[in-house]
Amino acid sequence: MSTEQHIADEVRAARSRRRKSQAEVAEAVGMHKDTYSKKEQGRSRFDAVELYLIASFLDVHPASFYPGSTAALP
Repeated sequence: MSTEQHIADEVRAARSRRRKSQAEVAEAVGMHKDTYSKKEQGRSRFDAVELYLIASFLDVHPASFYPGSTAALP
């Protein structure tokens, strides 16, 4: 699995744990829902700022999206 796909999978898992829709996350970070969906599916990459904003909205540490992270997931 690529790093990009791992990140996308972790973002999706964090969103699901918080019971947020893709549309809610996309709106919170100022992204179009279709763009967010492509990124969460691993078809396009999240950039560092987007990951930071998503992590803040979902109340998780941004490092928790990366492979090998030991960041706590509340």
